[in-house]
Amino acid sequence: MDRGGAGMTQFSKPGPLVASVSVLLIVAEAYMAVRMPLMAVACAVQALVLGGLCWLTARWAPAASDFPVRGRLLPLQLGLCLALPLAMSFRGDFTASNGAGGVVPHWVALHHTLFAAFGRVMPGDIALGCVNVLDYFGIAAVALMLLGVPWRAMGLGPFNPGSRRIPLTWLAVPVAGLCFALVARSAPPLGVFRNLGGNMLQNGFSEEFLFRGAMLGRFRTLMSNNVALLAQAMLFGLWHLSNDYAMARGDIALTLASALCNHAVMGYAMGFLTLRTGNIAGASLFHGILDTVTG
Repeated sequence: MDRGGAGMTQFSKPGPLVASVSVLLIVAEAYMAVRMPLMAVACAVQALVLGGLCWLTARWAPAASDFPVRGRLLPLQLGLCLALPLAMSFRGDFTASNGAGGVVPHWVALHHTLFAAFGRVMPGDIALGCVNVLDYFGIAAVALMLLGVPWRAMGLGPFNPGSRRIPLTWLAVPVAGLCFALVARSAPPLGVFRNLGGNMLQNGFSEEFLFRGAMLGRFRTLMSNNVALLAQAMLFGLWHLSNDYAMARGDIALTLASALCNHAVMGYAMGFLTLRTGNIAGASLFHGILDTVTG
């Protein structure tokens, strides 16, 4: 297994690409402020909180994780990581009574069968999470491992020295929101913890492994950390376009603005946390708990 070149563990100074994305963020935020002010405020607050956490992380863990491992057949690895999110769009609504939608009927039927089997022994949201773990984690992890990529290069290795306290700091924010919801009794405790379990499986671990474990790890073998972070963050934003399109009620510009200011910013922060700690555990917990709090 060959490794990336020297200097990959450090973050390079922001270049023209980072500056361009920053300008694009400001423009998108301004457009959102005109069309949907409350959403713009929420995205701005999220960006400030995540930015502050990233700043603290940079102070406590100045270096990224170890040199990225290429493994064998790197183009195949990259193709797999890029194809998996696209393939997931073919699943349709397999949680329906007989499965519906999707582009490949047999693919939808397979997922419906798996979902129905899990649903016989567990709640529906947990069953959906188990299907997502098989899709996002199982396929990618086994394939990358067979291609010579070790667990640590997929964000599943030991934490970087001195970085264990960093996830605890990040988790203080969503855990405080979760405690407030329980104390204020705005939601029944059993329902909260059930939602937490579903979100941890559906989004927290599954999405974090696919984008921050597999995809970011593969991007780092070809480009600097800054560019790799931006690339996976943009793809994470595109991954949520259907949700943003429904929220924007068909407004394409507002859809793209939301994908950038909300999901891409979140993806960048989760990637930053993963690189500085060397493990996706902190990002997975943060993501899952935050989704539970924000609904």
